[in-house]
Amino acid sequence: MARSSTPLWAKNFTGPLYVPIEGRHALTSLEASGPGSFISELQRLSADGSPWASAALACIGLIPVQGANAAAAIQLCRVHADVGDPYACHILAWAFLIAGDDWRAIRYMRVAAEAGFHPAMVDFSKFVWSGVGTGKRQPWAGLKAIRLAHQAGHKAALLIQSALYRSGQLGVGRRFLGYLLYPAAALRYFLAMISDPFSADVFHFQRHARRPLLKSRARL
Repeated sequence: MARSSTPLWAKNFTGPLYVPIEGRHALTSLEASGPGSFISELQRLSADGSPWASAALACIGLIPVQGANAAAAIQLCRVHADVGDPYACHILAWAFLIAGDDWRAIRYMRVAAEAGFHPAMVDFSKFVWSGVGTGKRQPWAGLKAIRLAHQAGHKAALLIQSALYRSGQLGVGRRFLGYLLYPAAALRYFLAMISDPFSADVFHFQRHARRPLLKSRARL
């Protein structure tokens, strides 16, 4: 697909969304007719049994500012997650968290992370850090997890690591280091997102997004 002078994400998205290489053909509908057409294509592919399209559709509907339709996301992803699809496991984990089921949330996120799905490796570190499924914050375990995500190549990992340092939960020295790390980490992530906003190495779920992922509001 030919690149436009303005990246698609800048025209239609407020953040990244993972679309695997084999699914990039669906982006032609986004470029040609906008978000509504893209949603329709995702719905068609999902109905045909596509795991990635189901997960992407669920992700779009889970953004909190749009109402976070956890029930629909669970329905879209669960069949695919239960046969091991890591993208579906990743989004299902967030759906369960939003629905208040921390135990299933950490279970599915762990499965996706252990499968080597880079966005899940990043978000698993957030779950561990926040104490999802245990009720107790585990900053050192979160640090270990985010370092693994960085080693795997996820471009947001250093940004998350900086946030963990700046939280002060790992000591004053690391808090200072977090502030030093932040500018370079933020620039690295921003440039990677512009380069390919649909890559697994820039995608992670926007738990506190203040805008819908697609500029035209779309509900499942």
